[in-house]
Amino acid sequence: MSTFIRELSHYEICICGLDVLGSNIAVGLARIGAERLIVIDDRLVTSESLIQPPFGWADIGTFRSKALERELLRTKDVLPDAIGFRVNEKNVASYLGDAELVVNTFVDEQAAIVGNYCRELSLPCLRVCVSMNRVDLIWGDAGEETGQRNDSTGTESMIASALAVDVIAGFSIDGSQETIEYIPAVA
Repeated sequence: MSTFIRELSHYEICICGLDVLGSNIAVGLARIGAERLIVIDDRLVTSESLIQPPFGWADIGTFRSKALERELLRTKDVLPDAIGFRVNEKNVASYLGDAELVVNTFVDEQAAIVGNYCRELSLPCLRVCVSMNRVDLIWGDAGEETGQRNDSTGTESMIASALAVDVIAGFSIDGSQETIEYIPAVA
C-alpha cells in the first residue's frame, strides 16, 4: 500500500451535502483510498436526481445518504456512516462525530451551522461552491449563503468535484490547505 493511500485511509472524512458535488467527491475519495467516510444529507433521491451520478432508478424515494452508502459499498467496498437527517445546532456535534476533515457542500442554513461548528473546534473544513460561472474551494469558510447552486450537473460541478478530491488528497499527505478559485474561460 502506498504512503498516500495509507494516509488517506486513516482520515475520518465527513461530507455534508450529497448533491452532485458531495456525492461525486465521496465516490472519488473512496476510489483513491478513503475508507472512513461519514455522509450527511436529509433529502430523498427523486426522478430529478437521476441526472446526478451516482443515483439510479432503484434509489428513488431513498435518502441520498443511504443510496450513496450502497454505491460506495458496491464500487469500492467502503461502508460509510450514512446520516439521513437535517443538521442543526443541537445535532451537529453528534453527526460530525470524530471527523478529522469536513467537506461542506450544503447551500442552505446547514452550511453555516457546519462551518461555524468546524471553526469553533478548529476542525479542517473545505467549503466547495459552484455558481453559474465559477468554482470555489475555500478552507475555513463559515458557510454563508452565496447564491451557489451545487446541484448543477454542468462542467463546473465535475471540475469542482475533481479539484476537491485532489485538494483533500494533498491535505491527507502533508496537511496543505490549498484554496482554489476557478473561473472557466468563456468560449
